[in-house]
Amino acid sequence: MPDKIINDSVPNERRRVGESVVNSKSPIDATAIINLRDEGDDLLADLINLFLSETPKRLGKIERGLASADWQTVRIAAHTLRGTGATFGAARMRELARQIELARYPEAVEEMVAVLQQLRTECEQVQDCLIEEKAKSPAD
Repeated sequence: MPDKIINDSVPNERRRVGESVVNSKSPIDATAIINLRDEGDDLLADLINLFLSETPKRLGKIERGLASADWQTVRIAAHTLRGTGATFGAARMRELARQIELARYPEAVEEMVAVLQQLRTECEQVQDCLIEEKAKSPAD
């Protein structure tokens, strides 16, 4: 059973979650990670592996879709990333993907190119945290 989150009221404090350490300013939610870990059977590691392999592909689809005016591809890829963000409690990632998914095209293309850059940065931060979480999971 994971340890309880300790002293959650102190801003920016690092919190112990089982063997993992999640910063309170982390782009992922500690509770989401605990819940995935509690599911057992390597679910967390499997989902992290999917994130690592699929997220760059989805970001590329959004970029190519914006460049070629393929709004359906943009929306589908953004919707997928929105769900991925929700899985890990990555609220900012989820919100940025939602903005891209629900934008009015073609009017919003320039704005969404800028949002895509923010989404890429956020996905990189989520990725770094997930890699750290995976490294702290029990060995296969």
